[in-house]
Amino acid sequence: MQSDAERIRKYAFIAAVVLVSVISYFIIKDFIVPIISGIVLAYLVMPLHKRLSRKIPKTVSAFILIILIIFVSLAGFIFVSNTLIAQAESFGLKENVIVGHLIPAGTGNRRFHNVIVGSKEEYDMLIESTKASAEVIVPEEQNQ
Repeated sequence: MQSDAERIRKYAFIAAVVLVSVISYFIIKDFIVPIISGIVLAYLVMPLHKRLSRKIPKTVSAFILIILIIFVSLAGFIFVSNTLIAQAESFGLKENVIVGHLIPAGTGNRRFHNVIVGSKEEYDMLIESTKASAEVIVPEEQNQ
């Protein structure tokens, strides 16, 4: 039969393994999708690499496959970015993105075209400048 010290040591070891596993999961969880994508990509490209390795040196075939994978990855990125840019242009949002202005959610709707985006201080300064310009305009209109 196990003594109490051996049993405690066994449970402490199991608890340490569980704790390290949980901490490792929280560290790796953001990288799970890229890791799985890399595994799938390696599995799919391996037959092509074997076929190329028979005809040319392995380093050259690996270099060719890396360039091919980079082009395929960039093509997908370029396609997605072009699609997003086209959608932004259809809503008239591209100009705001290029200039660096904030774009509130829902600005594609016409009823939101007069929405002012900024901080409370900027809004107060805008209202004050509007009031100041209105005060200047009103006396001139009364004199005419």
